[in-house]
Amino acid sequence: MADTRSSLESVNTHTADAVNIKRRCLFLSHHPCSSGIAATILTNPIGAAIAGISTTSLCAVLWWRYFRRIPNAEYVTPAVLRYRKVLVGRVVTVGDADGFRFHHTPGIPYLRDWFYPWPPKTSRRKGNDGRSKLVRETISVRIAGVDAPESGHFGKPAQPYSKEAKQFLTGMVQSASSPDNLTPPKSSFFSRLHSSSSQTTNNSYPTSSADQMSRLVWLYPSHIDQYKRLVATPYVWDAPYFLGKTNVSLAMVKAGLATVYRSAGADYGHATWWAKVWRKSTTGLNALERAETKARKKKIGMWSLGKKFESPEAYKKRVKGE
Repeated sequence: MADTRSSLESVNTHTADAVNIKRRCLFLSHHPCSSGIAATILTNPIGAAIAGISTTSLCAVLWWRYFRRIPNAEYVTPAVLRYRKVLVGRVVTVGDADGFRFHHTPGIPYLRDWFYPWPPKTSRRKGNDGRSKLVRETISVRIAGVDAPESGHFGKPAQPYSKEAKQFLTGMVQSASSPDNLTPPKSSFFSRLHSSSSQTTNNSYPTSSADQMSRLVWLYPSHIDQYKRLVATPYVWDAPYFLGKTNVSLAMVKAGLATVYRSAGADYGHATWWAKVWRKSTTGLNALERAETKARKKKIGMWSLGKKFESPEAYKKRVKGE
């Protein structure tokens, strides 16, 4: 009897398993899972082609919008300005008190300097000297919202505080100890790789050293001006860091080394969240004007000249008329 009972229980168990398997097959036939759908698509030539094209298109869009490097201002099209709200990179050289050359380094943090080192590796060809490479591989940037003292150009005298303003800007966007330095921290593994690859570079343009570092700069672009410069508001991380990034344009106005730019084509960047809440501001114009008023009252920088003060805008008009 015991053997018969165990045999019946075994038969019932196998029967129940068979029923469960049959029910599962029927369920899957009516409700295929995602893996089944993927397998069906990939085994079909047309489905595989559509999946491949879709994946490639998605990767291309992501690359174009977030990972594509912009070599110079000619590549800053209206579409780029529409989608690329922030450009991250390092400043190669500071030309004057309100402009610099920017090397765009998109991508993953701590890896971007390895993927896009300065100077870039290019083939040896005619016109590949330092100046040509600087123009071709960097973006000419005009700082938005401010007007700094003019340096001497074409035999014209420089404005007072033009040298101090340029030094201030250099200290903000580059290493204070080595302004032309473009290397990530020496503790980084990728900085050592980058330094080894930059030892054989041409000395006619800024080179890099693994012993120092320059700051990362965040550009909030606005438009391309008539001189084919990217008008943008630059930001850097500065103490106290918990307050967020420092607006370089605003810092220059606070130091009395720039005035608010009020001519045509002016852009003042975006207002901070507290300015939007408390002052109903949509741009950074109010903050710049308040900083300018305080600097004028305290006679900081250019404002210490008193009656001899001449704004950069008035200086340019006077020199143009001479």
